[in-house]
Amino acid sequence: MPASGTTEHPDRSLAGTDGARTTLTLMAWNIAKCDFHEHGLTFKSAGEVRAHLDRLAAIVIDQDVDLLFLSEVVLEAAPCQVNQVACLAERAGFAHWCYGDNDSFGVPGSRIRAGNALLSRLPMEA
Repeated sequence: MPASGTTEHPDRSLAGTDGARTTLTLMAWNIAKCDFHEHGLTFKSAGEVRAHLDRLAAIVIDQDVDLLFLSEVVLEAAPCQVNQVACLAERAGFAHWCYGDNDSFGVPGSRIRAGNALLSRLPMEA
């Protein structure tokens, strides 16, 4: 089942002051689960993953990205409770996000869900 959400950031308009369309900046990034898995049953701390997401957000902000496509992003992970999609959306200033699973291992409350996501500064609806 796809997931979606919003942040408190406002939508961006593509219309310029004269009504003409401005540029749209896209970025696609395989973030490889933010390296949250170290080895075996060892995972990085939530703080380490958030710090990694902060570094990614700084790059996205610097490039003024409107639509960000992510692959290998983690929505839920029992060993490291950071929703990477929502966290990156909030930190990088996106108003909306949607997500779909590629992998889901375990049972609710004790699983790892990873997949693809779209973060948008533009209005978006299902």
